[in-house]
Amino acid sequence: MRALEKSPTMKAIRAIEDSTVVRIIRDIENSAAMQAKRHFEKSSIVQMMHDIEKSPTMKAIRAIEDSTVVRIIRDIENSAAMQAKRHFEKSSIVQMMHDIENSPTMNLLRKFNESPSFKVMQELQDSPVIKAFERAPMKEAFSTITDRIVSGTGALTFSAAYDCLFDDYVNRVEGDVSELLDGLTESVKLRVTPALRSTLSAEFYLNLILTLFLFYFAQMLTEKSDDRMLKRISDMEQTISVQLEVLRESNHGKTFLVSDRSVKLRSGPGNKYDELNVLLLNQKVLQLEISGEWTRVEYFDFAANELRYGWVRSIYFTIFNDN
Repeated sequence: MRALEKSPTMKAIRAIEDSTVVRIIRDIENSAAMQAKRHFEKSSIVQMMHDIEKSPTMKAIRAIEDSTVVRIIRDIENSAAMQAKRHFEKSSIVQMMHDIENSPTMNLLRKFNESPSFKVMQELQDSPVIKAFERAPMKEAFSTITDRIVSGTGALTFSAAYDCLFDDYVNRVEGDVSELLDGLTESVKLRVTPALRSTLSAEFYLNLILTLFLFYFAQMLTEKSDDRMLKRISDMEQTISVQLEVLRESNHGKTFLVSDRSVKLRSGPGNKYDELNVLLLNQKVLQLEISGEWTRVEYFDFAANELRYGWVRSIYFTIFNDN
């Protein structure tokens, strides 16, 4: 034993025990913090945590976490697609969308969607009167007229038709809305003369009927009678069909416009012939024949509801359409 006590190994052990490092370890071991730790580990709280950890519930949770389904969910969560989604959600584009969603303009739109006006518009959209315009021949006729209004000189004919109907409306100072609309409908039906089979008259008549229907729409909320409105529209369908057929069958020459001033319409190709009428600025006419510097034309006088003919010097015309 004395030999062991004096051996190099024991001397090394005693040197380690007396070293600064070992003294620091002993001080830490005996410190208040370590004593508190040992006390906490023996406390009822830690015991309860150990019990929970070993409980059937925690075992079930760990089983779920180790299950195939949860692994798939974790794989999806860590996938490139989900990372891209998270990146997109934090992007400036999404932030801008959130800003728009919360903007005063969007708040106003949401309020408008809840307003009585919007509900009225929805009712109009579902109205049988609106759906009636999807039927042939009205859909075809008004699509044709709308195309002419948007391009070329169709707007001139529409303007003339509107002025004509508006003057008639203004002159009907008595009666309720329904009586006024019935009166306008009869007036248009009387004006549309089946005997006139011309491109210009057919175009004017269809514009007149379109304007009449615009009057219908303007008064729909006031009248609140879909049945009566539908009857008026149905009564006009035959008239529309006839004029649409005229427009389809028309085979004419060049369409002109009077260019920069009003010009005299004469009975023959020369200044020596009688003056029949005056063509106004932007009067739409059709070419019938040419004689030297003169052109024989046809135009529709919507005020008199008649087709008129005569000769005008060609220099006053601008060619609009060549069929």
